[in-house]
Order: sequence, then C-alpha cells, then structure tokens
Amino acid sequence: MSDRYPEQALTQASAQTPANTPVTTRKHGRIAVFQVDHPPVNAFSHGVRAGLLAAFQSALADDSVDAMVIACAGRTFIAGADIREFGQPMLPPLAGDVIDAIAKSTKPVVAALHGTTLGGGFELSMACQFRVAASATRVGLPEVKLGILPGSGGTQRLPRLIGVPAALRMIVTGEPIDANRAFELGAVDAVVEGNVIEAAVRFAEQVLARGTPPRLQGDAPVACTDPEVFEKAAADVRREQPGVEAPLACIRAVRFACEMPLADGLREEYALCMTLMDSAQSRALRYLFAAERQAMKVDGLPSDPATWPVRRIDRVGVVGAGTTGTSVAAALIQAGVPIVLLGRDDSVAALHDCDLVIEAIDETLDGTQALFRRLDGICKPGAMLVSTTSTLNIDRLADAVTRPDSVAGLPFFATAQEGRLVEVVRTSRTDKAVVATLMQFAKRLGKAPIVSVAGNGSIATRLRAASLSAEHSARTRGNDHTISNDETQSRYLLAIVNEGARLLDEGIAARPSDIDVAAVYGLGFPAHVGGPMYHAETLKQG
Repeated sequence: MSDRYPEQALTQASAQTPANTPVTTRKHGRIAVFQVDHPPVNAFSHGVRAGLLAAFQSALADDSVDAMVIACAGRTFIAGADIREFGQPMLPPLAGDVIDAIAKSTKPVVAALHGTTLGGGFELSMACQFRVAASATRVGLPEVKLGILPGSGGTQRLPRLIGVPAALRMIVTGEPIDANRAFELGAVDAVVEGNVIEAAVRFAEQVLARGTPPRLQGDAPVACTDPEVFEKAAADVRREQPGVEAPLACIRAVRFACEMPLADGLREEYALCMTLMDSAQSRALRYLFAAERQAMKVDGLPSDPATWPVRRIDRVGVVGAGTTGTSVAAALIQAGVPIVLLGRDDSVAALHDCDLVIEAIDETLDGTQALFRRLDGICKPGAMLVSTTSTLNIDRLADAVTRPDSVAGLPFFATAQEGRLVEVVRTSRTDKAVVATLMQFAKRLGKAPIVSVAGNGSIATRLRAASLSAEHSARTRGNDHTISNDETQSRYLLAIVNEGARLLDEGIAARPSDIDVAAVYGLGFPAHVGGPMYHAETLKQG
C-alpha cells in the first residue's frame, strides 16, 4: 500500500497553513486531502494539531471544497498523543479543540486509517463523519496503560459507535482490535486493500454523489440496556488489578455516555482525565513507558534503533523440546518466524542454514558447552548461537566455540509466549550487530527487551532470588514474631532494591530503569508503582 497520494492526481491547495507545518493540503477535484507527515509515528503533537485545525478551517471556508480527507504519510495514521507533552502546559489548540471542530463540520470528513491508529488518532477519526481503513490497520485506545483515560472524546464517542459493552472492553483493557473487527462493530465504514488514501477519496466522492449529509454525533445519551455491565466490569478490575485506579475511572467515564448529553460527557471526561494525569500511578506508568524506550539506548550502538547494524533472521532453530524450548518455539510461530524444533539428543544437521539457533536444553555448563560445540561445527558462518539460560555464565559458552562474537544469552521469563521480558545478555566479545539484531528480534516478538552483561546470573534471575530470600526470611521470622503486611512488603522492596544496586555496581545492568523493566515484566512487580528502583526513589523523596 502506498502511503502517499499520487502527486499527479493532486494540486496544491490555496489554503494557508502555519509555516513549517507537518500538515499539507492538496486537492482532488472538490475534495481537500490533508496529509500529516510527522515521523516517526505522526504523534498528535502541537504542530500537528495547529496545522490540521488551520487546514480544516481554511477548507471549510473554501467554496471549491465539498469534502475533506484526513490522512497520514509514513507507516501509520496518528498513533496517539505526543507523550513528551504530558505533564507540561499544553499549547492550544488542544486535541479536543481540533476534534470538536471536525465533529461539527458542515462538510463530510473522511479519515483514511492505516498502521496503528491509537489514542488521540483514533479519537480524531471517531470525530470524522466516515472512516476508511486499510486491511492491516489496528485501532484502539491504550491510554489506560499510562494511568489515564481517553480525554478527547474516546469514552463518549466509542460507545455511540459500537455500543457500551464492546466500548468498555476496548477502553478498560487498552487492547487494540484489527480493521475487520472494527468494521464488524461499526467503528469503521469500510476496509480496503491497496492505497487507502485513494480509497478514502473515492469514498468521499461517493458520499457527495449520493448527496449524503455529514453524519453529526448524536447529542442524546447512549441507551444502556444492561446497567449491571458497569458493576461487573468494576468487579473484574478490582479482582484482577487491585489498587489500580485508571481502569475504574475508564468505567466511570463510559458511564457518563449513558447518563448525559455528549457535550456534558466530553466535559466530564476531560476533567477526569486531567485528574488522573496528576496521579502518582500515571506518573509511574508513564515512567515505565519511557523506561522501555530507554532500554533501546544500548552502549556502542547508534541512538536511533532504525540505524542499527542488524543481521537478517529468516529461519530460527530451537534445540530443546521441553517446557522452555516448546514455549520459545510457540512464541516464534505466533510471530510468524519459520523455525526448526529439535530435541536435545537430535542431530543438529537440520540447523545448518538457520540464521539464529536458540539453545533451551536446561543443561549443566558441560552439557551446554558440548551442544554449542556441535552447533559451531554445523551452522553457517554468521549464524548466531544463543542460550535461554538465566544462570550459566554466557562467557563460558562463548569459550566453547570458534565464533565467540556471535554468542549471546536470550533468557525469556514467565513463558516465552506470555511473558514480556527478554534479556539480551552480551559478553565482552559479542559483536554489537548481534546485540542490535537480538534486541530488534525481541521487539519483533512483541517483547520488552533489555541488555545485560554476562556474569553470575541475569538481572531478572538475581532480582527473583533476592525476593525469594526476603520472603523466606520473613516466614522464618514470622515463626517467632508477628510480621505485618507492611513490614513484609518493606523487606521485599528493600531486598530487590539492594540487589538492583549491586547489579548496577557490577555493571550487569546499565541503568536503574532497566532493573524496573526487568522487575515489572519478569517478576510481576506492580507496574502502577513504576518498578522497585523508581518506587524506592519516590518514597525517599516523600
């Protein structure tokens, strides 16, 4: 699918937009096409908001324009708010100002969706009178994962489009849906193959040919046939996410859509979102969001992961058909990666053309070194040999082969299918291209990767050992003394923080935020407190 409308089909519009705007306006007959070009993900930043509003107002006043299309260049439609603006004074126009203006348009507006249309981008599209989506599009409102709620109409417009139960599921979980599911629910009007901007222009032409008036959002509250749906949703959240505030606030906001007119619901939604934005939980979740991205800043590699030197991975071998090996194999298959799965005693000849071989035999050092020597003798030059071990020293595995620069650790945590954490364990000899390749490969699998340095155990393993030791100590002490929950939690936190400090001192972990990512996604430490290192620092600051 082309992400830019063919130049020969467009003429530069006379509309004037702010200088250096990331939004350009072109015309196709009597249809104005606004295109946002704000890499990497077309975030709904101030420049985009201002440029889009100016372009819209100009086209609205232009008698030669009968309809409008909002589209984006690059790999995605607007993928959400610019998180760098969170916690800062917001410059007008706010997202709600732009969205409200488009929702009230007297001319039809069609959104051309592709990529990941999330958060403010999806809210913007819902304010348009029509939505056309490329078949690979995913739409969603993930704000709850940052401890807030959709504050630009998402909790009010989505129930009006797809009904309360489906809207609650999307908003409370923050999970996106694909274009076909969005079409089934009524969140988009058409799903297309090929150039989505061309398709959106054709859709707008058909709207004009039919004389279809703009579909304005209904002001009446949403009919809610089962009020108990809110109580059940809240009970589920309290059971599954005790102490977490944002999902409950999301439920409350969706309820506004059933209890008040649209304008009032929008006002209450925004106020509730701003309250959450100031909360300790939202600050912690936003910190964790940034920590995941900070983990992609790797010593020895360029700051932009898109420029990293990476090796191609077309085929992966997995050795070990036990619990770990089959879980890793399932995660690879789920991500569409071609694999060869072998038992630990099988011939490794079938792995000769693999680009990456993952050892998952859960063996002793001697047994794993012996396997690495077998792999070294059969695998093609440039093939990477990695181990899922979280306890063996990867340096000792590198000693066993003639390609130590292609050896690294790749321990998964929880199950490889469900757990989000993956550590890329590098030795002093691991080629930086191998580190870059494995980090990008982990992202391809949908994981949250961090880099650690080979030593006495991985980051997550050592944090887990420290937490288990603290738990054992508390139980032992409890035989003679009564220990409160607060004291137990304090001991647990102190143990993990102290171990984190040792990991930093030893150079195993690069930064405290990597330890927080490991604790949250590897140990299940509560995400809404930001991880142990962050939480300890906030307690120290009072």
